[in-house]
Amino acid sequence: LKLFQEYCRAAMAEAELSGLAKQVREADGAEQFDLAGYSQQRVQQFAQAAFASPLPRTGVQLTFVVGGGKQVRQKYDALLPRWLSDALVAVGFSEDRGASKECPKTFKHQHDTGKNLIYLHVFPPGEDTAAAGEEEEEDDGAPTTVEAVLLRTELAQLQAACAARSRTYTSKKRCLRFLKEAKVEVAGIEAKMASRGALTPEEEKKYEEATELDEKIKWLQGEMQQQVDAGRLTEKEKGELIGEMEGKKEELEKQKEAAQGSAKKVERIEAALASVDEMVAKVRGAAAFPGVPPSASADLRPLYAKLKPLEALQKRGGQYSIAELKQMGEIDEIKAQIETYEEWSREIFEEDEELRVRLNVLKAAAKAKAKAKSASAWSTPVRRPVPSSRGRGGGYGGTGGAFGALADSDSD
Repeated sequence: LKLFQEYCRAAMAEAELSGLAKQVREADGAEQFDLAGYSQQRVQQFAQAAFASPLPRTGVQLTFVVGGGKQVRQKYDALLPRWLSDALVAVGFSEDRGASKECPKTFKHQHDTGKNLIYLHVFPPGEDTAAAGEEEEEDDGAPTTVEAVLLRTELAQLQAACAARSRTYTSKKRCLRFLKEAKVEVAGIEAKMASRGALTPEEEKKYEEATELDEKIKWLQGEMQQQVDAGRLTEKEKGELIGEMEGKKEELEKQKEAAQGSAKKVERIEAALASVDEMVAKVRGAAAFPGVPPSASADLRPLYAKLKPLEALQKRGGQYSIAELKQMGEIDEIKAQIETYEEWSREIFEEDEELRVRLNVLKAAAKAKAKAKSASAWSTPVRRPVPSSRGRGGGYGGTGGAFGALADSDSD
């Protein structure tokens, strides 16, 4: 039976490493692969098979084509870049705009405007760059959800994921709530095991996957407190936190009333009440934080700036020149790129409306910058042509007749 199990395990491993995953594992140097037609589940399974353990060679750079312009757009799902990013984070990689061969286990995205393609560059670790003594864990290759990533990853991997995709206070708060709920469930499973109760397959899976819950909860609480201390709460987040603190204060007041007769207990509760009051005062007194900019801001700004005049041109109506029609033909392509980068910017557990608010702040800033640039251009002094001695009435050289004078007047 043991030999048969080993044979089955080897056969499954060989099947997982077939196709693209096998090519990636055998890569040497810099190589490029196309992920056209990949679904979310296929991306997750590929990432697990290709990157769950260090590659045999070091110094490898892998480039994946994950999107592009209108000529190839139909071959790639708009969310493909996000799917691959999430799958890489799930196996311990981190996103870094400065990623290179010298920084193994990192990745970065690139929009090649010349070829009109979107790439994801991955720099995997080799066997000799892997941490000494690191044990490889078995994985069932099941599709990876955000919840599964939070539950299964170690603290270091969670920190990398949060640095890239959980930068807002609200996102961290929701991650914390999920982990606390998972901790309660795991405690219930342990109690069931202690009483020799039979676990369901779902309970067994959750118990096996739960990793470093206490450490991750403590770290998230510290990160959230740092954001409060630094005044990095939006107006909405300030209101929600103050409401939570006031609710906690009411509960402590009830506890204090019930604890009369126990001086030590009352003393502890009063200290907690003072701490709550201090927190509420700090949050109330802090200015509202404008919000965390979208992670793909650098890619979105030029696209917003390029789209605005084209939409105005389209809205104008009437007859268009060939050049104008060609320009308007780019609108759908630009919108598709914007959609990809906007979804890429979504934080963990971020709702559509919350993402829309952050994107609107970026759009407003881009609009104000374009307006200021336009105003600056109009306010630049115009150098008048040197008067010419030629022509009657001292006309301006290089410009003829009344039309020339009007043109100069308009420029002023």
